[in-house]
Amino acid sequence: MLLDATRIAAAVRQRQRSAREVVAEAFRQIDRWEPVIHAWAILDRVGAAEQAARIDAQIAAGIDPGPLAGVPVGVKDVIDVAGLPTTNGVPGGHLPARDAFVVGRLRAAGAIIIGKTVTAPFAFVDPPVTRNPYHPGRTPGGSSSGAGAAVGARMVPASLGTQTAGSTLRPASYCGAVGFKPSFGWTGRSGITPLAPSLDHVGVICRSVADAALFFDVLAAPDPADPDSASLPLGARQLLSRPVLPPRLGVVEPLLRRADEDTASRTRGWLAQLERAGAQLVPIDLPLDLLVAIQRVVMWAEGAAVHRDLTRLGERLPIPRLRATLRVGALLPADVLLRADRLRRRYRAQVAEVLLGLDSLIMPTTTTAAGSPETTGDPTPLAPWSLLGLPAITLPAGLSQEGLPLGLQLVGAVRNDVALLRVAAWVEAQLEPLPAPTLPPEVAGGPTLRETS
Repeated sequence: MLLDATRIAAAVRQRQRSAREVVAEAFRQIDRWEPVIHAWAILDRVGAAEQAARIDAQIAAGIDPGPLAGVPVGVKDVIDVAGLPTTNGVPGGHLPARDAFVVGRLRAAGAIIIGKTVTAPFAFVDPPVTRNPYHPGRTPGGSSSGAGAAVGARMVPASLGTQTAGSTLRPASYCGAVGFKPSFGWTGRSGITPLAPSLDHVGVICRSVADAALFFDVLAAPDPADPDSASLPLGARQLLSRPVLPPRLGVVEPLLRRADEDTASRTRGWLAQLERAGAQLVPIDLPLDLLVAIQRVVMWAEGAAVHRDLTRLGERLPIPRLRATLRVGALLPADVLLRADRLRRRYRAQVAEVLLGLDSLIMPTTTTAAGSPETTGDPTPLAPWSLLGLPAITLPAGLSQEGLPLGLQLVGAVRNDVALLRVAAWVEAQLEPLPAPTLPPEVAGGPTLRETS
C-alpha cells in the first residue's frame, strides 16, 4: 500500500476510494509478501470485509465513521482482538471475547483490523519466524517483529506494537518505518499480556509523523481498567499544520560512540544536514550503561513476578532466553529492585532538567543495521527512554552501506508528546524518503498461515 493512514482515511471519507477497495489492496500486498516475510500470526479476511462493508454503508448514509475510516491495521499478538486467538507467540493461547482497550478505540475511530502480527514469544527477545522486508536474511527486530515487517513491506499502513525496552522503535527502524512510543501511561493496556508493568508501553508503527499524530489522538485516553493510564494533551494533528522553528537538539554522544562505524558516520551526516537547515546541536552526555542496567533489573524482576508460571512450564516452550532471564529475575532480592527504582526516579529528574533547555534529544535508533535472524537486535539506544517513561519516535533517515534502513530517534519530555511530534515533523521534512523494499526474485514458501473462516 503506497498511501499512509492519513491519506487513506481522507480518501475513504471523501468517497474517492471505498473501504472495500482499500482492504482488497491490503490483502493483495499481503499475498505477495507473506510467503517471504511471515509477518502475520493470523489473518481475518472475512472479518475485515465485514468491517469494510460497514464503513462504506456508514459513509453512504452520511455518517462519519471516524478519523481512521477504512484504514487497515495490524495488531501485535499480545493484544486481544475479540474472536481472534492471542497466542503471545507460542503454541496455545486463549480466545478473547472482548477487544483490548486500544483495539476498541481503533474500531470506534473507523479502523479495520486485518489480523494479528507475529510477536517474539511473550514480547521478549527469543526470535520469531518473521524476516526483514529489505533483506529476508536479516532480522526485522523485536519484539513487535510482524508489526514492523508488515508496515515496512507496505502490507498495511500501520500496526500496533508494544515496547518494554525497544520493541516498537527497533523493528520500525530496521524495517524502514516510523515508530512512536508515547509517554508511559498514554493509553490503556487492559487486554494486553504484560511483560514488566512499570515499563510496558503501547506503541504504533506507521508510515509518517502525520500518521503517528493521528493514532496518538485516537488512542490517547485513560482506561478505567489500567490505573497507570492518564489523560494527556491532544490535538497533535492540528498542531502539526503550524510552522515549527528549527529545533534545539541534544545529541546523545554515548550512543554515537556505541554505534558501529557505518551507523555513526551516516548519523553524523544526517545531523550535519539538520544543522545546515537551522537546527542547533548540543552535545549531551548521559550514563547510558547505568540506565540500561537499571532497565534490565526492573524488567527481569517484574517479568519474573508476572510470568512465574513460565519458569516452571517453559521447558516445553521455545523460549530459552526468556526462561533464563526469568530465572535470574526471580533470584533478585527486593532491595535490588528498590534501589533500581530509586535510581530510576533520580535519573528521570536529571533528564527532565536536561530537556528543559532542549526541544528533544536526538541519536541513532539502533547501533547497527538489522543483523542476522538469530537476534532481534540491541535495545541499548532505546531502553533508557522506556525506563524513564519518556516519549520517543524513530524516523527513517537513510540506508546503510548494505542497503538496510537506519533511523534517527528523537526523545522528548514526559507528557510533552505533542511537542515531540512537532519536532519530528520538522526533522522528517529535512530527510529523503526511503525507497520501498522489493521482493526477491524467488519467493520461498513458509509456514502455513492460519486464517479465520
